[in-house]
Amino acid sequence: VLTYPSAGNVLGTAGTAYAELSTLWTTTAVNNNALTVGTGRPFLVQNAASTTLNIYDGTTMLSKSGMTDMSTGVRKRASSWGANEVITGDGLTVASGAFDGDMNASSITIGHISNIEHWYGTIKNVRIWQRQLTDSAIQVMTV
Repeated sequence: VLTYPSAGNVLGTAGTAYAELSTLWTTTAVNNNALTVGTGRPFLVQNAASTTLNIYDGTTMLSKSGMTDMSTGVRKRASSWGANEVITGDGLTVASGAFDGDMNASSITIGHISNIEHWYGTIKNVRIWQRQLTDSAIQVMTV
């Protein structure tokens, strides 16, 4: 687990996150967080199969399902927040929804958000932008 300050690294009001992820499970009954930004969770699997990924801003959760199972290998995933929340993977069309306006970016954590919400699997090639990239850019980076 890696934790570092958000200052100079990420904005709570606008950003984009990319990572290559795999899981050691196919279904889960708990939250599994690959990346957190304060109380926001750009990459969250919650009570679902490893074919679904969520972005959560502390108020609103947006899900993208039907992606390639992350338990079968490392998969490219991306999310963004700003004018709205966006999430996708495997080069699929993005899912888009409302954003509450702030991820509350007090710190960045890779691998978990609390003592019980660990990511069990691989997290690599993490990238974070301090702006919301376009939907098409997010889709292309996950091909």
